[in-house]
Amino acid sequence: KSTQVPQFLLRAGFRSIACTQPRRVAAVALARRVARETLTEHSDEVAYQVRFESSRDARRTRVLFLTEGLLLRQLRSDPELRRFDVVLVDEVHERHAAGDVLLALLRAVRRRRPGLRVVLMSATLDAPAFQGFFGGPAQCPLVRVPGRLWPVSVEHIPPRGLGDADVEADAAAFDAAGRGRGGDAGPPAG
Repeated sequence: KSTQVPQFLLRAGFRSIACTQPRRVAAVALARRVARETLTEHSDEVAYQVRFESSRDARRTRVLFLTEGLLLRQLRSDPELRRFDVVLVDEVHERHAAGDVLLALLRAVRRRRPGLRVVLMSATLDAPAFQGFFGGPAQCPLVRVPGRLWPVSVEHIPPRGLGDADVEADAAAFDAAGRGRGGDAGPPAG
């Protein structure tokens, strides 16, 4: 979602997209990845801006990855966010003061500037609560994109230096200790 949605918006013709991230490392890494993925189309139009560092070109940048704190600062000088057509707030489930203030301000900007699109993204979002905060289904449509579930297998590897006999003896002692004490593992009672 973090790399694909900005690319979909670029291809859809939006001219200026802000993609917020809670951490500066994520903003820089995602900007570089999206620039690499769109190499032939938009690589020079994807940039990042974090505190004290920027790859942004005011004339060419169409997708700007930035921290939530930096977008809050930009709201001070541009309260309508006229510079952007779309604001993506990624990892919105990570609740913290800056993120919550940003959401409240974006809601206020949307009331004054209905043409601004605000996209909230999260893999683990309480979507109905956020939808209600932004005005309900009529004002804030919900799009669910199913994710992939990858199978997980657990393998226990014995510590180095222990042979199979040692591991089996430890398991047997652990099992025996737990049997006499209602499943409570520990040294045998005295």
